[in-house]
Amino acid sequence: AFNPVQTKHIVDCVASFPNVCEFTLNNTETVSTCMSLSAALRAGRFSILQKLTIDGAGDMCILKKTTSSTFNVRRIAKFAFQELISVLPPDRGIECLVEGVFPELMEIGDETSWGLWAATFFSL
Repeated sequence: AFNPVQTKHIVDCVASFPNVCEFTLNNTETVSTCMSLSAALRAGRFSILQKLTIDGAGDMCILKKTTSSTFNVRRIAKFAFQELISVLPPDRGIECLVEGVFPELMEIGDETSWGLWAATFFSL
């Protein structure tokens, strides 16, 4: 898996190409992925992006649901995804809400998590 610095460099490199229509990230650190994408989107990059797939399979801290030591990392990742979804176009935001690792992050113990998910979904 790529570390946070490598993840940021990958996103920055791809963001430098103005005609990127599809972007799939595998084996990257989830928080860095979301924050780097959010910054690039705010800077006007990825303006014609038609498909975004974030696969958190390489981020072992996100995958270890039963390990209490990963709870805070998972919570931070959840906030990072929420930030990313807030700056994505609605159709890309919906993709992130229903595909990939984000739905699994809703299972971190908040009683309001699914309410928040539904509110985010319907606000898109």
